Amino acid sequence: MKPITLKTKRLFLSPMTDDELRLLVEKEEEPHLKAAYGEMLAGAIDHSEDRLFYTAWTMARKEAPDEPIGNFSFKGTPVRGCVEIGYGTDEPYRGNGYMTEAVKKAVEWAFEQPGVYSVSAECEEDNVACRRVLE
Repeated sequence: MKPITLKTKRLFLSPMTDDELRLLVEKEEEPHLKAAYGEMLAGAIDHSEDRLFYTAWTMARKEAPDEPIGNFSFKGTPVRGCVEIGYGTDEPYRGNGYMTEAVKKAVEWAFEQPGVYSVSAECEEDNVACRRVLE
């Protein structure tokens, strides 16, 4: 098991290494996500001192710490005090509140970082699950 960075009641949240991100890029079949993961990898490499704001973070249930169920990421360092977060849960684990739990902890972590005063996110209008996480 890789080092654990953040813990919630049910989850371990760990930043991906560059090698893990490379593997994620290679395995991803959806073009939009493949490009996004590639951008994360480039950002993590180019900004190693701030890589936690660029890399994807895995979510794993405490009872299965080596089996990721989704991930989230910040989209770079703060811009005018704001960081943006993006997230996704693997299909079999949706609807259980895991992402809400993870994003809450990620936002708490972000507010502990210097220069972060707000967190933003975007989601499609018809993506009810994504909107519920934001609520």
